[in-house]
Amino acid sequence: MSIRVSRFLTFGVGAFGLLLSACSHHRDTQPEACESASATQHIMPTQEEMEAKMKKAATLTDEHAFLKQFVGQWDVVTKWWMAPNTEPNVSKGTAVDTMIMGGKFLREDFRGTMMGRPFEGLSLTGFDTILRQSNAVWLDSASTAIMVTSGSVDLPGKTLQLSGEASCPMSDDKKPVRYTIKVLDQNHHIFEFYGPGMDGKEFRAMEIDYRRVGSKRAK
Repeated sequence: MSIRVSRFLTFGVGAFGLLLSACSHHRDTQPEACESASATQHIMPTQEEMEAKMKKAATLTDEHAFLKQFVGQWDVVTKWWMAPNTEPNVSKGTAVDTMIMGGKFLREDFRGTMMGRPFEGLSLTGFDTILRQSNAVWLDSASTAIMVTSGSVDLPGKTLQLSGEASCPMSDDKKPVRYTIKVLDQNHHIFEFYGPGMDGKEFRAMEIDYRRVGSKRAK
């Protein structure tokens, strides 16, 4: 058993013992607390069951293997639109993707420009084996907000699909957003970001083309 699991179990059993002790001391004045502790004791999992559940929660899945394929250095071309049916702003940048925490999470460090100014971003993406859903956070130098999204991986379609809410500086509130990452091959994937326009209708506001450093970019 790992040191982490051992400490967790020691803390849990110790706290439960204190609860039973307190219940016994106040049995006459607080009978409902004793009944609650008794019910908890009855359904408390064994040490082996807790170890099995924690091991399952830490086990990597096919969804984690999907994220691993993004590891590497990327040249990126970003297009973003202020409104539908307008010419996009285009800029170039780089991204470095690494797996952290023993392969459980994908970290991306993004560098580029926005409106002629230096821009950097950081994302963390993972797959929660307990809730069976993908989760991600994004933060960047152009905002003080943190965007949190969740969704799923379409393994046959080689696509990650996430949605959530993001702070909107134009309206001073939150707006629904979603994005997809489509894998075309091991050296090429496309990020597409969708959000509401000024009329409230969703449109594709951003596209980022990732090409692995050293691979050939189609003209």
